[in-house]
Amino acid sequence: MREAVLPPDVGTSTDDQVTIESILQEKKNFDRSINFEKFGIDNEHRGWTEPAPVKPITIDSLPNRSNILSINVLNVSLSTASGVRPYIAVTTANRQFHLINAGAPDFELVKSYSGFQDSPSLDVIAIDSRYLLVAAMSGKLTLLDVMTGASVDQRQDHTKYLVKLAAWTEGNSTMIASAGWDAKIIFYRLDIAENTTPRLLPFADLVLPSIPETILFLRSPENANPILLVTRRDSTFLHYYSVDTSEAAGVVLLGQQNLAPHSNAWIAFTPADVQVCPTNPQILAVATSSTPHMKVLIVKLLLPLPHLPSSMRDIGPEPDIVEPSTQSSPGRADLVVADHEERAILVNANTLAPQTACT
Repeated sequence: MREAVLPPDVGTSTDDQVTIESILQEKKNFDRSINFEKFGIDNEHRGWTEPAPVKPITIDSLPNRSNILSINVLNVSLSTASGVRPYIAVTTANRQFHLINAGAPDFELVKSYSGFQDSPSLDVIAIDSRYLLVAAMSGKLTLLDVMTGASVDQRQDHTKYLVKLAAWTEGNSTMIASAGWDAKIIFYRLDIAENTTPRLLPFADLVLPSIPETILFLRSPENANPILLVTRRDSTFLHYYSVDTSEAAGVVLLGQQNLAPHSNAWIAFTPADVQVCPTNPQILAVATSSTPHMKVLIVKLLLPLPHLPSSMRDIGPEPDIVEPSTQSSPGRADLVVADHEERAILVNANTLAPQTACT
């Protein structure tokens, strides 16, 4: 106190209201604020609408032990069953492909396919409930008939891993997009008609600056045309492309949406997978490649359409910046766009699922 030139009674208080009870109340308020930051308050009415399963179900009906590469739920029609049923499609590292009955209580193995691919399969989608489109590590795309188990058509347009497939069906015609590690997305047309053998016909390709992670077709709320959503490695953006088979332009970039608009890091994460909400097609669930734990984002779609209905833009339209052009104008404009993209992120949750740079 002498060094600081303070009076001898510094630190003492003559306020009679400072009591043990007031100190305890202050401690309670402090603990409440900490708990609010960690867990929130009054969360008993904000839980899951359906309870999560307490005991997990382990499927051990696969014929052999091998690393699982992809799992999808597909609606297909097999010759051994009547009608279209959901099956769990599992691809393994030993170049086999299995269909498991999703409706059976014991998840029995229905059918296994092998020998139709020269390398392990990385993704599978169903076409018209009879055909399966299988993407392989070699870059080969195979159209498989589930009734006969035979390969109907094959294409080798990718030079590296073919990692993701997406399909858009209108009538008997299906548009297919395939994404590979050669930084290309190739578009095919597949016509399925009676008494004809379907063939994969490429009509356009898209060269990307980095490797694509996932692709997904979305329906435009303006004109119901397909819009291809693309995520790339080392990029936090959702990229939107219009795909029109009737025009010479083919694939055109419409715009992009940043999932980390205020991040100071060069790359915060990569959107590894994207799924559309089953009840609201304007909401996406995005799984990220964050380390050490995976994160899940619930995001409002910001489709770059000029005539988007106001009901599709619940977070409000992006405001127009009308101001004199100055040196700071571009920075303020970028900040407005970043704030708009930040409001589109409805939920940012940490799943605590361990992730590394390789998984």
